[in-house]
Amino acid sequence: MRRHEAHASPQLSRQLVEECAAGRPARVAHKHVAAAARLVRWASAAAAPRPGALLALHSIGDVDDAVAKGRVAPCFVRMHRELRYRGHLKFEASFQYRCLLNALGASVDLVIAIGRERFLSHAESHQPRDKWAENTETTLLKNYSATGCEKMIDGRTHAIKYTKIGGAHDCPFAHAPDVARLLKDAYGLDDGDVRMILDEAGPRRQCLATFWAVHGADAYDVASVERRLRKARVDASAKEVAGLERELAAARHGTFECPTHWTDRSLAVTK
Repeated sequence: MRRHEAHASPQLSRQLVEECAAGRPARVAHKHVAAAARLVRWASAAAAPRPGALLALHSIGDVDDAVAKGRVAPCFVRMHRELRYRGHLKFEASFQYRCLLNALGASVDLVIAIGRERFLSHAESHQPRDKWAENTETTLLKNYSATGCEKMIDGRTHAIKYTKIGGAHDCPFAHAPDVARLLKDAYGLDDGDVRMILDEAGPRRQCLATFWAVHGADAYDVASVERRLRKARVDASAKEVAGLERELAAARHGTFECPTHWTDRSLAVTK
């Protein structure tokens, strides 16, 4: 995560020196506190995660490394493992995989390279090996985008002429035959973590619980809301406190709308 430094202005520093010389230390102390508070706000704003964070993907090894470190969502992991260990992705899954990989920071050339190394056409399909490159260029150069979480959960990621639901391209929490095994193998989670995840109500909550189990942090940044709530409990009205409590609950239960959101937050909460 990129961090930016904030510095007090020279004008503010001169003013503080002049106040000290004039014998007004209380006013100086107050200005120091105010300046420090501003610096904290500026630094926090600069360090906050920005939408659309990208992975540094320059090689096939970088993609494997991102998967191993939990930088990517379970749906992407499922497709990546299918391609890596079985050497094939069906039409819908290969489309979704290309789009997501590109959206996460891989160039068109890298998407083509990973397919050329790992994609093996089924013998009965009579599809030439380099068909992956042709399909990749068609998909990405026309700016097709990955399907979002809602359609993946509903099983609507497939094209109209393809009717199978539950392939590697759909949400694993809704459609994978053994999602527990996927979570253990891909993220190194233990039985207790997996039970906690699968006890959550529905695929969206299960995905959020997986993020917490992998990264030890909420899926969305709640620290600023927690700070405001602590302050409000000291000197604000009951109505304001109740409003902040609702805001905090909503922030903690905000769901991912696209698999790329997982990467945004994983880059923000881990080094």
